[in-house]
Amino acid sequence: MSDEASSPAGSEPVSIPLAADAPESMSFEDAVRSLRADREKLTAPAERARPAADSAEPATADANELAEEADDAAPLEEEPSEEVEPEATDPEEEALPPIEAPRSWTKDEKELFKTWPREAQESIARVASTREAEFRRSQNEVATKEKALADRLQAAEQAKQQYEASVQDNLQALEREQRREFPDIKTWDDVKAMQASDPLRYQAWDLHQKELALVSKQAAEVKESQEREFTSKWNEHVQKENELAAENIPELRDPEKGPALVKRAAQRLVEIGFKQDELQHLADGKASISIYDHRLQRLIHSDLKLADIERAKAAAVRKPVPQVQRPGAARPASAGSAQQIQALERQLATATGSQAIKISAQIHALERKAVSRR
Repeated sequence: MSDEASSPAGSEPVSIPLAADAPESMSFEDAVRSLRADREKLTAPAERARPAADSAEPATADANELAEEADDAAPLEEEPSEEVEPEATDPEEEALPPIEAPRSWTKDEKELFKTWPREAQESIARVASTREAEFRRSQNEVATKEKALADRLQAAEQAKQQYEASVQDNLQALEREQRREFPDIKTWDDVKAMQASDPLRYQAWDLHQKELALVSKQAAEVKESQEREFTSKWNEHVQKENELAAENIPELRDPEKGPALVKRAAQRLVEIGFKQDELQHLADGKASISIYDHRLQRLIHSDLKLADIERAKAAAVRKPVPQVQRPGAARPASAGSAQQIQALERQLATATGSQAIKISAQIHALERKAVSRR
């Protein structure tokens, strides 16, 4: 059975075969729907079914288009899938040397850096290299500026020393000239007499006095500046030495024991021969003391004796205990001395100051006595 579908003007009718159970007459839309139903039955087993066309297709659809749709409805054979081969590594990239991580990174960060792509490594290494170069440049600039500043300070210090020395030299030269040229001018009356009798000499003397006054003022300023500088450096020296002393003498840091200890030390220095004004000058840095000073030698000798006592105390603890005597056996003559020494050693372990010195002397006396009996 067949039906004719209307075609556009100027074209011949096209005969389209219909199903056997199709009615004798049907409209063009019914024929399209019937044909679409047959096509869906044919394409059901296929994996890729094409969606049905819109039911509202134009009535002027070409018959060739319907035939092409019928051909497309046939099952499509699946193309064999191709296995994706892994990308081949560029031999040139493998031959490149490894990129080192920035030196400032930690060990873990450097290990993680090795796992990153080469492009990322190159970018990070380039940025790090730029920063390191900038940092080194800044360091060099700072070092150059510090050296230039140190050179200027050294030059200024040398100029200052030369100026101070020249001021002193000028002052001494003017004083010598004063004594040579005007030895007779000693009082104000001598000046008046010189003015009346020799005005030219008086003018020379007056000019010399003005120059002498100017240089004397400069010398006074130099001396005052030197004193300020010395005081500043001396205070720094005292603070530094006090800190070092406090490391070995913890009592100096105590707000109560520290001042008391300093007071006792000053009293002891007076006892061994130092005077109060002498101690004050030493404390201000205005005086010095020779290592051969007899009072300093006394202090050194006292420290040596104290060191001997400390060593004797440590050695006494390590002395072996005498052997136990059996009952009825005769005791050696030194047994009593050994017991006394042991008792004194126990006392020495907790003694301090003069008591420790006294106990140590008793121990030495007993030991010498025991040796002489052998």
